Amino acid sequence: MSHWQKLRNPERVKVAVKLRLDRLRVVMALPRHGTGAEVGVWRGDFSALLLRLNRPKRLFLVDPWAHSGEHQRAMYGRRAQPVMDEIYESVLERFARHDQVVVRRETSADAIANLSRLDWAYIDGDHTYEAVKADLEAYGKLVRPGGVMAGDDYAGNAWWSGGVRQAVDEYGARIGRPAKIFGNQFLFRL
Repeated sequence: MSHWQKLRNPERVKVAVKLRLDRLRVVMALPRHGTGAEVGVWRGDFSALLLRLNRPKRLFLVDPWAHSGEHQRAMYGRRAQPVMDEIYESVLERFARHDQVVVRRETSADAIANLSRLDWAYIDGDHTYEAVKADLEAYGKLVRPGGVMAGDDYAGNAWWSGGVRQAVDEYGARIGRPAKIFGNQFLFRL
């Protein structure tokens, strides 16, 4: 089915619009003009939205842009390393004129050591339970009190088999604050 055929399907359009509106609600809930990190950048489309609407003074884009044999069912897992390198280069080019953007080509765990205090973090990297749990714990320690931690694919149950939801629910129980859920998005006020 072509892209245009998909757009002609009213149900698909409705779902796509809802997903975008849910993400927009999260962006509008993030503290503006602060320091934020997006974990899991891919091509940088959401990064561009964050930059335009949130106007952060510093935006860290964290992604290893690495082929992963472990996640063959994931969108990025099927890409050969040369393709991932091209995507990384396109992200560098896309944000080159934005001095407030710092691109970190490393895993989310490795990037932690090089990040400063955050006003918010958006988690959309490795969707396995273990990885989401680790990202929530590590980035939660970097987000200042009163800041926000949010992320994607809470309601999704694709190749990651509910790992995002489980990690988010457990993290909320541990900190004594359940996440606010907007469709597929989750959000914690810390």
